[in-house]
Amino acid sequence: MHAAVPPLITKWEPLLGVRVAGYFLQRMKIKWGSCNAYKGHIRLNTELVKKPKDLLEYIGVHEMAHLIEPTHSERFLTILDMHYPAWREARLLIKHKVVWMKQVNRVGLQRLFRKVFYIVCDNRIGSASNCSCENMPIIGVRQI
Repeated sequence: MHAAVPPLITKWEPLLGVRVAGYFLQRMKIKWGSCNAYKGHIRLNTELVKKPKDLLEYIGVHEMAHLIEPTHSERFLTILDMHYPAWREARLLIKHKVVWMKQVNRVGLQRLFRKVFYIVCDNRIGSASNCSCENMPIIGVRQI
């Protein structure tokens, strides 16, 4: 994760107009990230390494947005809407405690919408290879 975070910060600092003074990786039980707006520090949960890269980026952007607006106010949500429009989908995936995601090849939908659809599996017993999740609903959509 130490290799992934600095480029993420470098990419988003100018886009958000913020400066991250430092970042920390820490195993956290109930949070994916935190921000100390006064010191300019962000803290990311080491468990994010097990999630898709998009979710690490979402949490990073979310915490960096707190450097502008420390609370989850309307202003904060507007900042996320402006800079990371897919934040609601990413939050949904994080909130549902997604264990893994599988890209679905639904050819007709892909041709029609030019999007990649994901199905989400929360199968904690089996592995990704033996899960029969084809009947799971599509809850994540990502533009290709």
